[in-house]
Amino acid sequence: MQLFQVTMRLFRVTMQLFWVTMQLFWMTMRLFRVTMRLFRVTMQLFWVTMRLQREKYLSKLIKYFL
Repeated sequence: MQLFQVTMRLFRVTMQLFWVTMQLFWMTMRLFRVTMRLFRVTMQLFWVTMRLQREKYLSKLIKYFL
């Protein structure tokens, strides 16, 4: 009987630990997804600004040559 109780307690503790680790894992996954989305948005903004700068530069060059 004592052994059974000890094993049950161990099982309960391990289950709680597993539950906590799963929740932590899901939280980190969500954070990673959000950071990836933010990174993608910032990269798109960077590319847009680079294109705008290049177009501005090209227009200046065209004006200079014309």
